[in-house]
Amino acid sequence: MSDFDILRAMLKDEALARVEEREDSRKDIILHEQHAKHPYRLRITGAPYDTVAFKADSFPAPRDVFRCCNGECKRADYVIISSDDDKNWIIYVEMKSGIGSREEIVQQLRGAQCIVAYCRAVGREFWGEDRFLQSRVFRERS
Repeated sequence: MSDFDILRAMLKDEALARVEEREDSRKDIILHEQHAKHPYRLRITGAPYDTVAFKADSFPAPRDVFRCCNGECKRADYVIISSDDDKNWIIYVEMKSGIGSREEIVQQLRGAQCIVAYCRAVGREFWGEDRFLQSRVFRERS
């Protein structure tokens, strides 16, 4: 199975972002975030066919295990895992309704990175795929 087939089988439909197929075999990804005052929507157009986007904050914060004193209970809103030709990447998306501190946003992005590491471990241990998500690189923008 491909990484994308495993991800689609592994993740619940409720956690997946809405995807709209296009005529050119690309996809549009619709990210939605409900904040206190009003909802936010972001449409990412022209994503490659091999793309899975999921709501990272669907994963419950591990507050029953961690003290959460260094941001280890935070996570970004979405994770997008994609592949196009020879390029593979993982993108973390945080949709802010207000102004967050740089430190808080970095903690949220790191938390989403930990969720991907957990998904990698689940793919290896429970799906028997030793190289699951190993060829993906994190996209960074400064």
